[in-house]
Amino acid sequence: MKKQLNIVGKAGVAIGILSGIFIMYPGIQIALPFSILGMLTGSYYVYQDTTHQISEEKLSLGMITILLSSIPVLFVLGIILYKSFIQ
Repeated sequence: MKKQLNIVGKAGVAIGILSGIFIMYPGIQIALPFSILGMLTGSYYVYQDTTHQISEEKLSLGMITILLSSIPVLFVLGIILYKSFIQ
């Protein structure tokens, strides 16, 4: 279980990094699905980690994944707020 969860955690961090990179190059249409996938992966990691009490770290890979995957959502929120206050 620990080995599987370690693979899921590293894959989640990779998905989170890709969602952050995809904001600028291909566009937000690609970044948002990766963001959702990263959030699901991070949530699964955090759930399994707390259920089985596998890791003792304060900042686990699941939390880092959720943080990285939230970048595209915050980017879209920033655009919406910017346009609403400017106009």
